[in-house]
Amino acid sequence: MKIAIIDDQKEMIEMIYNKIKELKYEFYKYTSVYDMEQSQTNFDLLLLDIDMPDCNGLEYANQHKDKNIIFVTSLSSYMKESFGSNIYGFIEKTDEDERYHRVIKNAVQEILDEKYISLKVKEIYQEFRLKDIVYIQSIRPRTISFVYNKSIYTLYGYTLKKLEPQLLNQFIYIDRGTLVNKNKMIQIIGDKLFLKGIPQSFTISVRRKQEVIQCLKQSREYILYE
Repeated sequence: MKIAIIDDQKEMIEMIYNKIKELKYEFYKYTSVYDMEQSQTNFDLLLLDIDMPDCNGLEYANQHKDKNIIFVTSLSSYMKESFGSNIYGFIEKTDEDERYHRVIKNAVQEILDEKYISLKVKEIYQEFRLKDIVYIQSIRPRTISFVYNKSIYTLYGYTLKKLEPQLLNQFIYIDRGTLVNKNKMIQIIGDKLFLKGIPQSFTISVRRKQEVIQCLKQSREYILYE
């Protein structure tokens, strides 16, 4: 999940970043919307100041409905105007860290719930909702399989590396050839990982185990047996 912090004051950018840096997302910092757009990075969410010299955040949000935005501002008087289909929240700069975390996490979850990826299955492109993909495995060169709800799909001409940019950091490697949906992990016993709705376990590689454990601990509910 790539998130841009945009504010014309560098000290404010650092203040906001320090409040949210422990969240496990990729954060980028810009002092203008122009600089953000020049980066040509496809951001999943913008933390946008409303009142900046080169841009009015409300006007920008209205003109760019494809951008997902949380307003972060000192001007609470704008709150009544800061609504729209692409607005996921409003944070005052002086708010506590907990509110920053809550608003951002809620926005990220909403975006993920709405996110679909288009994949070619038997010469026809199909839409798959990201949250419903349980895991993805590389089964041979340029061939992957994945479980979507209760169905198994095999795709030719794809690699895990090719798919990664579309997965919004929502999946984690448990070994070199297996990506699992972070929200589907429920239990680790030794080196075995169990996923929601899947009867068999998955072996976690030694190199990946601590990262997978930390990811699981960040979930609201988990069971861990060393």
